[in-house]
Amino acid sequence: MEIAVVLRLGRPFAAVADEVADRVRAVLGDDTLAVDVTVADVGAAGGVEGPAAP
Repeated sequence: MEIAVVLRLGRPFAAVADEVADRVRAVLGDDTLAVDVTVADVGAAGGVEGPAAP
């Protein structure tokens, strides 16, 4: 499974990617699922948030 995310500066990207993958596995109920997380973009910490994703 592939997931793309937009992150804010402030935390290590690898740690956030691991967290996202763990949460996807938990939601799907499959702790063996391979989850590839791509950081698609980065915003400044404390920046204005845009609209929520559909």
